[in-house]
Amino acid sequence: MGLSRSVITPVQSTSMRRGFTIVELIVVILIIVVISAILLPALGGARDVAKKTATTQLINNLIAAAGRFEQDQRRLPGYFSPTEMGHPEQFAGAGSGRGMSAMENIMIDLAGGIPQPPTGTTGGGSGGGMGGAPEPTSLATAARNVGPTRDRANQIHIDTALIGVKNGSFAPYFVPDNKYYVAQTSSARVVQQNAAAPHSDRPDKIGNQLPDVVDAFGTPLLAWVQDESATQPIGVVEDFAREKADGTNRARFYWNSNSCFLSATGAGKKQIDMQKQSLLGGGPGATTPVADRMKTLAALLGNPGYPNDRSESAEDMLPTAARGRFVVHAAGADGVYLGRNEAGAKLGFGSSPENRYLAYGLNFKNKSDALHLDDKDQPTVIDVLDDFDDIVVSGGN
Repeated sequence: MGLSRSVITPVQSTSMRRGFTIVELIVVILIIVVISAILLPALGGARDVAKKTATTQLINNLIAAAGRFEQDQRRLPGYFSPTEMGHPEQFAGAGSGRGMSAMENIMIDLAGGIPQPPTGTTGGGSGGGMGGAPEPTSLATAARNVGPTRDRANQIHIDTALIGVKNGSFAPYFVPDNKYYVAQTSSARVVQQNAAAPHSDRPDKIGNQLPDVVDAFGTPLLAWVQDESATQPIGVVEDFAREKADGTNRARFYWNSNSCFLSATGAGKKQIDMQKQSLLGGGPGATTPVADRMKTLAALLGNPGYPNDRSESAEDMLPTAARGRFVVHAAGADGVYLGRNEAGAKLGFGSSPENRYLAYGLNFKNKSDALHLDDKDQPTVIDVLDDFDDIVVSGGN
């Protein structure tokens, strides 16, 4: 009798796989938010550090190139003289004025762009550049009537296609990467560079504008070049820092040489209103008087090691020497040149951010005229720039 084979079939589970509950999803989302809140600032800070390092390297390369130029030419770079760059026509109020930047002036000598003059001609701008140059070979890439004044006799034409190119006897000293060499284009909404063409114009005419050197954050670098024709002793702040070079009046440095950015309402990649946000800002939107802005400029450019008289008050003390004959100034991560809301500004004079200003004497005393003391209660010297995120590098010493 044969055995019957029974077949056992597996029992099918009727239970369903359980999904996440709403509470569990909310917990996961909250964990992600908390982790992001912890990591994103750190990542942003790391990016800022990397950009600050890149900016410092860019400035150092520029200053080194300026040093090589000075060795060759026996003068600092700059086609037009510091006196011309401080001309009253550089800034005549918002929406007017020539507004050529000091960095544009320097880069004419370092990066070139002026066609070589015909054989047998002699040139020479007041800064010592290649004057007498012929018309650019291509009007499509011509930046015409370049200069800090409206006088056509003292203006030059630059072929932007020749910038950074070896041309005849000229070889470039310094040509930044394209991401650091950008024309500042203004519009009806924002003024990136308060200036006339070819220093600022419509975006559709980019080939007819001079580019400006920008930092890794996208804000133009300021260049401050000492006027060595100003030889008078520093008796008042205007002997060191003055808004403009007017007639026989001279100073070591002129605000007008960078007025195009310090009066801009949308400067740089972050479109900063410098009139309202910078201690150096000027124009209709600026609330700090010119005299106080010049005190801030003296604090920026004065060498903390050379005060005139330490017995003077913090507000009245003056520098007798500059940080350097050639100073490059980057706005830093916030995109503002000496921002009104930075920690360093709060150490200055003025009852509110709208009227704050620095003074050179703050390197030695606080605004109550008490000496700065070290950890041993001995008088010490600070640098008023330390509590700003600006990057300031000196050269030409």
